[in-house]
Order: sequence, then structure tokens, then C-alpha cells
Amino acid sequence: MRIIISLTSYPSRIDGVYKVIESLCRQTVPVDEIVLYLSSEEFPDREDGIPFRLRSLSGKGGFRIEWVGGNLKSHKKYYYALRQYRKDIVITVDDDKIYADTMVSDLIESWRRFPDAISARSVRMIVKKNGALEVYSKWKTRLEQYVDSPRMDLCATGVGGICYPPFVTDDNWFNLDDILHMAENQDDLWLKYNEIINNVPVVYVEPSQNDVTIEGSQTVRLASANLYGGENDKCINDLIGFMRNKRPEKYNDWFQNLMSADEYYHYRFEAMIDSVGAVRIYLYGAGKTALFYLDLLEQLQLTDMISAVVVTDKTVNPLEIRGINIIQFDEIAEEGKIGIIYGVSEANRTEIQYLLRRYDYQFISFNMTEIKKYYSEK
Repeated sequence: MRIIISLTSYPSRIDGVYKVIESLCRQTVPVDEIVLYLSSEEFPDREDGIPFRLRSLSGKGGFRIEWVGGNLKSHKKYYYALRQYRKDIVITVDDDKIYADTMVSDLIESWRRFPDAISARSVRMIVKKNGALEVYSKWKTRLEQYVDSPRMDLCATGVGGICYPPFVTDDNWFNLDDILHMAENQDDLWLKYNEIINNVPVVYVEPSQNDVTIEGSQTVRLASANLYGGENDKCINDLIGFMRNKRPEKYNDWFQNLMSADEYYHYRFEAMIDSVGAVRIYLYGAGKTALFYLDLLEQLQLTDMISAVVVTDKTVNPLEIRGINIIQFDEIAEEGKIGIIYGVSEANRTEIQYLLRRYDYQFISFNMTEIKKYYSEK
């Protein structure tokens, strides 16, 4: 079984593609072929229209250019390779990255553990809202807690490299009429649609090293036009509508198992709290900051994770807040580790940290960016 890397490019990006190829030749796990698919419509002079630095890499690390007729745009990245190399492992990459030396090893290691799944170093989680799919721009990208978990709600995005196992496709993946009619510029979404139909999960592979974006490659960026121009959402609606009409049972099974946006944030913040382990969790403070956090936790149905609200002097406070008991600082049991959420201002934290010095405690930090995103999507 061989490993094939497949990619494509277009005239405004072609000058920097040699940097991509050089990075693919430096992989710690070497591949058998690196195939750059180019359209003779976009490059009518063929080799004469290709920069010398790119042409000079021919043969290195199995690199070659393959010319194709017509112009399937971004679909060229996977279309020809997945048809030609069905018995092999195909890794697709984008043309604007200098890939980390461990990119291939990241993906191959994941494939060995999950041979029936598609492995990707960049993904989005598809979520639903009010009985419909959430818009593409609000599909979730902070997914550390879902690493190494094959899931049907993850959409692989090409930027980090995607590994397709042998025999993963069928003929429907290559239906040109449907591609051009519903997903002319959206290869990732077209592939996700077919993965749902074929029950192929996606695994998020956390990159062991970071890739580098090629300078100047983002001047013309199709993905931005799709994202902000609404083309992705139109494509999603077309594909999902087609699936709902042609394969209603498949659509219903898949859709019912999607998380809602609220469920995503519930598990996101639950993971933040769980980061300290199975210990007692206290919220320190009873003022505006504490009430803000309690309101958030109540909306996310996470208040049951809080053992008590801690204050310096409970005689000036009620017996409970939001149904959670208030205890005085010296009532915290000193045995074992505890987790602390600071429901106080920055100015008061130094004092609280001094009081906590005799405890084995860990501060639980809520990501304010995540909190703002949560409220902006309510």
C-alpha cells in the first residue's frame, strides 16, 4: 500500500507552490508520490507557464505535475487522486502552506489507529440551532477535547492535510453534474456530504508541529469569499436539501445526533472545569463577577459542578446564591486538592491567593473569548 500526496493550484498562487513541495519532500515519513494536478485551461502554456523553481523539483520525493482538462477548481485536489489511487492512502494538502515535517506522520499514525475514518489536522464541528444547521461561520473550531475521536459531526478542512484511507470512496463522490450544480467551489463540503452518505467518520488529529502560511498567498483567497459571501451556506443548504429529499432516513439519523450550539458550549465549559480533575470546585466571591459566572453556569446547566460559593465573611451574605450554599473561607476542608473559580475582580485576586496559600488548589480559568462568543450567539 502506497502513500500519495495530492494537491492543486492556480495561476495567482503558483509562484509559491515550490515551497509547499519542498516541505512535502522533507517529511519524516516519506511518501511514494506527490502529484500536483493543474488545469491546462488555467495554464495554456503548460510547463512553459510554470515557474522554474517548481519545475526543477520534478522527480524529487516522487513529485510530478499531472495535467488535466477542464477546470474543477479546488476539486482537483482530491478528484483525480482518489479515483486513480483507490487502493492506496491519499493525503490531500493545500497550496498555501509550508507543512511541518511531521504532517504525514501525524496523519498516518491516526490512520493506523482509525483505519476506517478520515483523519484531518484541521476540522470544524457542525452544530445545529433551532431545528436547522447553524451557519458555516459558526461551526466550531475549538475542539481540543475531541482529538482522536471518530465523529460524524466533524467536517475536515483541507488546510492542515487530510488522510483518506483506501477504498473510502464510491462513484457518487465523482458525480460531476452534482459537483458543478451544488458545490462548484466547495470541495470540503461536497466531501463531507458524501462521507455522511457513506457513514465515514472524521478524526481530528492535533498537529504535533505547526505549519506556516506562505507569505502573500492569502491575497486572493477563495475560502474567504465563500465564508463571508454566503456561498458556503448556499452550498450547505443545497446539499442538505438534496440529502433530505433523496435519503431522508440518512439525513434524519445524522441530523438528530448533531449537538446544538448550547450543548457544544456546555461541554466546552464543562471541560474547562474538569481540567483540574475529580475534585471539589468552589466559586470564590459573591459580588457582580461571581454572579456573572453563576449566570453563565446556570444557562449552561453546570451549576451542579460547584460545591459551594466561598466568601471571606458570610455574615454579610445570604445563605445561598442561585441555589448554591455560601460558606466562609475557613470552612473549606483542607484535605485533598480543590479547584477555585475566581468570582472576584483582578484587584482582589492577590488577597484571595494569599488566603489560599495553605491549600492544594488549582485555579480554573474561563476563556473570556469563549464567553463572548457564547453570548454573541444566544
